[in-house]
Amino acid sequence: MIRKIHNKYYLFSKKTGRKLGGPYDKKEDALKRERQVQYFKHLREEVDVDTVIEFLKNIIAGTEWENKLYLAGGIVRDKIMGKTPKDVDIVVDGGIDARIEAAKFIAQQVGVYKEGSNPVVFEKFGTAKLKIPVKGEMVEIEFIAPRRSVEFKVFVNRGRNCSFRSKRKIDW
Repeated sequence: MIRKIHNKYYLFSKKTGRKLGGPYDKKEDALKRERQVQYFKHLREEVDVDTVIEFLKNIIAGTEWENKLYLAGGIVRDKIMGKTPKDVDIVVDGGIDARIEAAKFIAQQVGVYKEGSNPVVFEKFGTAKLKIPVKGEMVEIEFIAPRRSVEFKVFVNRGRNCSFRSKRKIDW
């Protein structure tokens, strides 16, 4: 429910009375937040991480981020092993600012953007972490960079013995 307190609008839970948003200068902003809360309440009841991934794909479709975000890390391993992923790592194609901007863009589209806290920006590493609610739990989405270099060893087969020949780096 929306309440006006000292010329500002606040959103409170009808069930618990807990503050869900505010202060808002306009009632329209409080109504927008109320719609977002209803949407995520619906998510808690019936949505899993796969649905969040689909949701994210729909958000970036037709934007500058389409074909620049890729799943990586534990979510890929967990999906292959049939486990439920705990978080989502997304590799962002672009510079340091691209990862931070992608996280801010998605946070704004989902309605959970808060300057300085959601997404959390790690300037030193050029990454950002965003939290969105799914099924009553917060799902973390981390926006990371592709690894800059991959080291591999080349083995040469000499009859029965394989020996180490060289070590090379590939820079992306």
